[in-house]
Amino acid sequence: AIKVLRRPKGSMLQRFRDEITAQSQLSHIRGVLPILESFVDKEPDTKRPWHATPIAQTLKDSLDGQITTVVECVVSIAKTLAEVHALGFSHRDVKPENILRRLGVWEIGDFGLVDFPNKQALTLEGSKLGPVYFIAPEMLLNPATADGQPADVFSLAKTLWVLLTG
Repeated sequence: AIKVLRRPKGSMLQRFRDEITAQSQLSHIRGVLPILESFVDKEPDTKRPWHATPIAQTLKDSLDGQITTVVECVVSIAKTLAEVHALGFSHRDVKPENILRRLGVWEIGDFGLVDFPNKQALTLEGSKLGPVYFIAPEMLLNPATADGQPADVFSLAKTLWVLLTG
C-alpha cells in the first residue's frame, strides 16, 4: 500500500517525516505495520513524499463477528502499544481504521500523530489532536502538554467498546 502526502507543506510534511522515522524505528516490534520504502525529496513541491507498507486487511474486513476475535485483537494491540510506549513513543491516533491484520497478526499503522523523545513539537496551543470519536480528554483539553501514552490506552479502550457494542 502506498501513502502519498498530497500537500507537502509545513507541519504536515514534518508529521509525515516523523511518521516514517517512527514506524521505521519501531518496525522490529511485532504488531507495528512496517514501512518498506519511503521517499521525501528535499524540495517536496516538485515530487510528492510517499511511503509504502505491506498490504493488510482492514479491521472491519478482519473481524468475524466473534467477541473472542475482538478481544484477541485488542489484547494484541495493547501488547504492541506497551512495547512502543517502553521505547518512549506514543501513537496518539489509535482507532479502528488504524488497526490492520497482516499474515494473521494484528498490527497498528498510521503513525502520523506520533510523539517520541526529542521530537519537534508541532501541535499548536489550543488545537485538538487525535481521532474525534476516540480522543482522550487530555488530548482534547491540552494536547501540547498531554502524555500520549495514557491517551493511547484510552483510545484503545474506546476502540474495544465500539467494536463490542457495534
